[in-house]
Amino acid sequence: MLKIPEQGILIAPASLHLPLYQAIHQAKGNTIGLEVYSLHSFIQQFFQGQTVDEVALLFETMKKCQACSSTNVFYSSRKSYDFIRDTLQFVRHAKTYGIDFHTLHENSQKEKDLKEILCLLEDLDVREKQIPGILKQPFHAENIYILQYEYSEEESLWIDFLLQNGAHTLEEATETAVQYVSVANVRKQATLIAQTIVDQYDADDVFICCHQASQRQVLAQMLEAYQIPYTFLTEDTPSLLQYQLICCIKWIALQDIESFITMINALHPDTKESIQPTLRQFPDLFTTRKSHLPDLYQDNVFMDRYSFEHLQKQIETTLTWLEEHDALCHWTLQDIEDVLQYIQAQNTCTMENLRTFHQIQDVLRKCLPSLKTREDLLFLCEYLNAKTNSSTASQIQGVLIGKRSEITALRKVCFLTDVHARSFPGLSMHSGIYDETYLADLSVPSLATRLKKQRDQLFTCLSLPKTLYILVPEASYDGKENPESHELVQWIGQKAQFVDVKESSVYEKPQFSLNPSLASSLFFPEDRFTGSISRLESFARCPLQHFLRYGLHLKEKRETMDIRMQGSIYHHILEILMDTYQKDYTKADTKTIKNLVQNEFTFICNVYPQQAPFFERHVWETTDKILKILEQLDDFEHDWHMRTSHQEYKVQMQLDWQGTPILLYGYIDRIDASQSSFVIFDYKSSDKDLSLQDFDAGLALQLITYTIAYETTSGSLPAGCYYISLKTSPQTALAYKVNYRKKVPEATPLDIKEQAQEAAQSRKFTGLMFQDLSIYSDHEHFARKKEQPEYPEIKTQWQTILFSLLEDMKNGVIQPDHAKGACDYCAYKEICRNAANEVTKANRLEQEEEHAL
Repeated sequence: MLKIPEQGILIAPASLHLPLYQAIHQAKGNTIGLEVYSLHSFIQQFFQGQTVDEVALLFETMKKCQACSSTNVFYSSRKSYDFIRDTLQFVRHAKTYGIDFHTLHENSQKEKDLKEILCLLEDLDVREKQIPGILKQPFHAENIYILQYEYSEEESLWIDFLLQNGAHTLEEATETAVQYVSVANVRKQATLIAQTIVDQYDADDVFICCHQASQRQVLAQMLEAYQIPYTFLTEDTPSLLQYQLICCIKWIALQDIESFITMINALHPDTKESIQPTLRQFPDLFTTRKSHLPDLYQDNVFMDRYSFEHLQKQIETTLTWLEEHDALCHWTLQDIEDVLQYIQAQNTCTMENLRTFHQIQDVLRKCLPSLKTREDLLFLCEYLNAKTNSSTASQIQGVLIGKRSEITALRKVCFLTDVHARSFPGLSMHSGIYDETYLADLSVPSLATRLKKQRDQLFTCLSLPKTLYILVPEASYDGKENPESHELVQWIGQKAQFVDVKESSVYEKPQFSLNPSLASSLFFPEDRFTGSISRLESFARCPLQHFLRYGLHLKEKRETMDIRMQGSIYHHILEILMDTYQKDYTKADTKTIKNLVQNEFTFICNVYPQQAPFFERHVWETTDKILKILEQLDDFEHDWHMRTSHQEYKVQMQLDWQGTPILLYGYIDRIDASQSSFVIFDYKSSDKDLSLQDFDAGLALQLITYTIAYETTSGSLPAGCYYISLKTSPQTALAYKVNYRKKVPEATPLDIKEQAQEAAQSRKFTGLMFQDLSIYSDHEHFARKKEQPEYPEIKTQWQTILFSLLEDMKNGVIQPDHAKGACDYCAYKEICRNAANEVTKANRLEQEEEHAL
């Protein structure tokens, strides 16, 4: 309980002024006899002279530190912001206790070097020099009333000074009811708080201590779900103006392309998708202001004509933008006024922006005389980065949410969250260069004294509310255990009681769907379907992925060298070799293949000359892999008696489904044929098998569709359809074969060439066989499935599966139920809400049978 006086001065943290005014109004009504100050504002009256600003002191400290000797161990840190900040902080602390730096100990080299630096700062104009004298003077504080909270070490000196001179505390003695409970995790903790408030308390009587910023949002969302009003006492408000100034100063200091891109991203975020990527790809545009792209497009596997023309337009746009914003490119320290005007022009005129802008001007005005070198500018950036913009609540309602140091008697009920051994008691100690070991020899209060004072103050503040809930999440979200605080158990006298929190709602996976009319307009424009068979497979893998790509036409980002492009170049080189050498294409030598590969890379090297080393490495890597692929195919081609009749053969197939024309198309990598039969081959960059289970689910339709389509066109009989893997992977090569059956084991050396040949011969093509292929090949290169349906049955099943996919597509199925591996290379993972939960795809043949019944 608070005992509000009739008149006097009340001292409380600035963040608690509004709740304090609320308590005064409830207790006394309107009054003009009370004044409310923060401790920082109140003690200003004790100091003489003008206060030197923090940034000016930091630069003054850095300037004085330059005079230290080059043998000093901290010489290289004399311009480091962290070192200067910590040193200034220590100077303030030491002067508070009247320490003369010339009397510091020199028991170690560290102490000697620090003494040298601190002696240079002896006459630094810090106001803490006045504190020892102030604290010795008498002061009449009988009309001062202090709100108890968890004071810092510096604040404690002033609080003790006021209390010793007659000041009072606002609180009356009260007995606190403590409930110490544990819950499963942080979300359960927030749920328990919300449920307890709804069931037992008025929101205006509650304070929640949430000292971890990462968990504030979880708590806020839970309070909103239970419709409980709340107010954050303080909030960090990142300033865009301040960030823009930092980026501009860094550009002036560093003058490199990365700092320039960072600056224009801050000043002109609309260039993120247009100008910035182009500058990153072609940094020489910034210096030369010229395009180096080839004048004419050449066919290649890496970039199509549309992409090349789009890149040309991007470069033209970038050069135009640089010309229009030429002033930004040449900013120097002398243009700081222009920089400020430019930043001001990029932002709307609001009270918050005006306040921030005036603060920025004030900082620059105070440190501008000290800004002479690149290091000075970077030092200023560090200071601005470390300067957090916190704002206190302008109005309050409902539950108050703040830090542990803001626990007071202003609210009757307090929830203290996340109280485990890692966070409680969480007492403050000095660390870094000026740590407790260094302070141990100085005439400052001992560590034991300071820790005892902090501990006593902590438990005093925890006893201020009438009801205190102490909550312990037993584990973090990632399952890491939170050990119980021994000190807390000792204070309360018992261990935490576990509470199983029952949530009022259960999370359900969102149900995505389209109505049939919208689905028809997206996927069946003009009452027809036109698409590749791989598109149907993508729908079977993940309907949502299909919807995003083929319904909304969201483009996926493609890198210059991704796995699909590597596969494309392998296909293209094999096609050229087969056209050139026919049956002997596997005999091509290294020089020939390297020239072919080099030719494929020529155009892309001219487009991206800065990536020449990257492309050169890939030329050799691609050449080596193609040689290995040819080695693997050589044995098969030697004994294979069909001829290659087509490569990159385009097939089209038209069907009728429920009166809707269906046009399917695709490209067959390779068709080998005899006078009456043919075999379809499809090159793959990875190991792939035509699984009948995948076929039944609609995940493997490509080879079957190509086979049916070519059979209709050619009139020949299908003998099989197979994948040829272009993947080259390391093989285990044994040095010896050991026979342990003899009394004395024998080791027989193994020839690595023979092992490589055996490994190549053992590779099999995976797919489906429709005829006996032994008349076309002397070796069993073709894997045959034991329970494979006959070809006519497969054709019937194919049509059933195809129509089933079209039916689901037309009905608007876009649920993110995806098959195994569908997320591996998905471009839309960031906007998918299925959390990569794989499902086993159902057998579409069985589904159709059930529908028929």
